[in-house]
Amino acid sequence: GQRVHVVGHDWGSVIAQRAAVDSPEAFLSVTLLAVPFDFYKNVLEVCPTQALASSYMCFFQLPHPLPELLCINHGYIERLFQTWSPTWGERRVHAIAVRDELANLSAITSALNYYRANICLDSTLLRLFLLLLLPFLPLLRLPFVSNLIKYVPLLSHHPLHSLQLSNVERNLRCRVLQIGGVNDGCVKAELFTAASLDKDANVFMVEAAGHWLHLEQPSKVNLLILAHLRKHHARERDTNV
Repeated sequence: GQRVHVVGHDWGSVIAQRAAVDSPEAFLSVTLLAVPFDFYKNVLEVCPTQALASSYMCFFQLPHPLPELLCINHGYIERLFQTWSPTWGERRVHAIAVRDELANLSAITSALNYYRANICLDSTLLRLFLLLLLPFLPLLRLPFVSNLIKYVPLLSHHPLHSLQLSNVERNLRCRVLQIGGVNDGCVKAELFTAASLDKDANVFMVEAAGHWLHLEQPSKVNLLILAHLRKHHARERDTNV
């Protein structure tokens, strides 16, 4: 069939990465927002303190309905928005809208199941053990502690660890655009810096933007995406002439 462009943000970025690794022949280009390739690899090798920024995922491993009840009460979602996009003036309005959409218990459970399915913890006991580690995550700021994370089997053997740019077919590799927000409190900018070291990488950082960079700086992000799509759409057209 006809090849397509794919653009993904956050979990959508992870899904786009998996599709690019598994079915590169299906895509004209790939655009990743907020989560770059080599995320899990670079958490281990470059930025172990990202585990601290991602500690909310540990809490989401608790059995239903404990995380659900916290997420829709006590301002939890609003605090996530504040941390992830600290300079976004409209973050509270959007956070409240998201909280209201997820107020139904089945809706918030569906959202959290992304995390439960992809962290790959297969027992309640293991989930509870991971939760007990939460108070100790700040110790990752200490170099000798952060160096130990690369030996944690849960991360180094995680299925998503294979989502590396080097695992993408070479013809598609140069058609991957990765865009991050400089102020993102969810996915650290260091992970985009590390991703940019790959000789095939095409990485841009957007100033005055956090995790929801496409909403915070829509003009800048849209221009980057459109230029990327036009470039590779034109190359495909020229190839077929």
